[in-house]
Amino acid sequence: MRVFLSVLLLSVASSVCVAETALSPADATALLKKISNAIRKQNYHGMYVYQHDGEVETFRMIHVLDGDNQLEKHESLDGPVREFVRLNDQINCYLPEMPANPVELRRRVSIKLFPALLPEDPSDIANLYHFKKKDAERVAGIDSAVLMMEPKDSLRYARKLWYDPVSGLLLRIGTYNSRQEPVEKFSFIQLDIGGQADRKALKPRFANKIPLKPSEMTVADNDNGRADAGFEIRPMPPGYRLIQEGKRLLGHRNVQVSHLMVGDGMAAISVFVEPVQVPNKTSSMMVNQGAINIYTRYTNDSRITALGDVPEAALKLIGSSVVTKPGKPQQGAAQ
Repeated sequence: MRVFLSVLLLSVASSVCVAETALSPADATALLKKISNAIRKQNYHGMYVYQHDGEVETFRMIHVLDGDNQLEKHESLDGPVREFVRLNDQINCYLPEMPANPVELRRRVSIKLFPALLPEDPSDIANLYHFKKKDAERVAGIDSAVLMMEPKDSLRYARKLWYDPVSGLLLRIGTYNSRQEPVEKFSFIQLDIGGQADRKALKPRFANKIPLKPSEMTVADNDNGRADAGFEIRPMPPGYRLIQEGKRLLGHRNVQVSHLMVGDGMAAISVFVEPVQVPNKTSSMMVNQGAINIYTRYTNDSRITALGDVPEAALKLIGSSVVTKPGKPQQGAAQ
């Protein structure tokens, strides 16, 4: 009898654990669109945890839909005191005291505001991953559906999404490296969906404001009046595209650097090209900070730094592909 029960339990457990369904790119796009719309087009509030680089942070958040506008506030409950307030694409950080170097803070601070981590139009990423629906799991008291996104190449991380099958709202998202080790995770631990929101909760408590997004770019001299970094990434890796470019002031030295921002819909990479007076003996180096990797390489007259939540292979490929634009004064990016 004991052997029979053991075999029965094993067979039941196996049937529960292995259930998964592969999705076509079209079906995956439709599902991601449902989740993306749910993130943007309904009211909700709650608390979530952010796990990264061996640390755990807790945030309280509220999201309000006001006509066509999205209003949102995130308040840290542990660690450094800070609040993030979002109106559509504009994000401001509010602090009890203004830091000595706001420019450097703007560069370092995380502006990943969960759950708004999916592109509004997911069709661009549908062909970059294999999609599988997996067994339901419980998150924040909700029996959530689960979607696994496995990259087709080594240029992006795998991701696992837990979402409410009724409202479509994203409840948890995990990022995994090629060894299937978690490098980053956001997860609601308490959540209320729908209903009337308390607008007073959106008001920041502090007066010290630092704009984080859109980032400030200075317009370079060119014929069309657009911001121009003077550099480009050639060739651009598959699935990635240029999001923004220009010049900006960076660090306490008040040095103007060229800035390129590229992304694939799920991840973003910033590339900075800074002139240097003395060549560095170190040709290149890679630094890991959880999901964020930082790749730096030196030429005779430039320091090129690429950082983003992508695998090392993608970061090194992008950082090594920075070249001076045709017709621009030559700087040592391509050396």
